[in-house]
Amino acid sequence: MKKLLFCGGFFLSMSLLLAQNVQIIKKKELLELLKPNENQVYVYNFWASWCAPCVKELPIFKQTAEKFGNQVKVVLISLDFAEELEKAKKILQKKEINFSSYLLDETKYNTWIDDVEPRWQGAIPMTIVQKGKKRIFINEELTWEQLEKHISSLLK
Repeated sequence: MKKLLFCGGFFLSMSLLLAQNVQIIKKKELLELLKPNENQVYVYNFWASWCAPCVKELPIFKQTAEKFGNQVKVVLISLDFAEELEKAKKILQKKEINFSSYLLDETKYNTWIDDVEPRWQGAIPMTIVQKGKKRIFINEELTWEQLEKHISSLLK
């Protein structure tokens, strides 16, 4: 019984540690992340800890990663200031998010928003579902059904 409790506690601790692994990146690394891939569906979500709709929709990205597994790669990109990294980490930990998460350390938004998506005015939450050159731009809070529909359209 002690071994079982230890193992369960160990794996829970490891998943929470992974949630805390948020890499700080700059524009150059962000644009590398966003490069089209013909063989993989990507879901990129831009969010911030101070954005209530952003935080509210985080569980659907976790659900996406769990449901689609290797078929879909989910990437979260926080727009919090770098000095607020711990705040973003705590939210991801609370939501038990343990997949690729980044914090974009670029405060001059006009220098990179158009490079990410020309239709984007900078409002969040913002999500891009992409496979190769096919790109779906969503600039509103998503439901699970909406996101699943967009992903399924690219998996065909």
